[in-house]
Amino acid sequence: MNLLRAQIAKEEELLEQDQAEVDRLEHSLKSNEMLRRDQGKGLHQFARKLGQDQYVDLLALAQQQKTTFDPSLAELWEDDEMNPIRQQLQNHMDSIENNAADLEDVMNIVKKAATDVQAYAFSTFNETSYRHAAGLGQETQT
Repeated sequence: MNLLRAQIAKEEELLEQDQAEVDRLEHSLKSNEMLRRDQGKGLHQFARKLGQDQYVDLLALAQQQKTTFDPSLAELWEDDEMNPIRQQLQNHMDSIENNAADLEDVMNIVKKAATDVQAYAFSTFNETSYRHAAGLGQETQT
């Protein structure tokens, strides 16, 4: 009987240790879930939708499913969190448009200068010299 009581006491002590380990693991699990929820709050709304408000490793998910997350342009345009990026993109587009307008003016000036040089050369040189200078060879027109 004493051996059985000693064995029962030993098993109860092991059970208490196991219960303490279970309690520690449950506490750790709850802490991890809270951390993931907090991290998920910082995610963009599209990532939250994808992960149902849980932490999701998007790169691992893309590797597993071999798909990419592709929100529509309209969704991105209406997203308030995208305002800074949208504004920056608009600024770049405006800058490109202004630069292109400046280049258009330069191209018009270059074309006019080329026309003026050609007109001067045509009025100054005889036909053979002009054709040679223009790279047209020695052919004569008929």
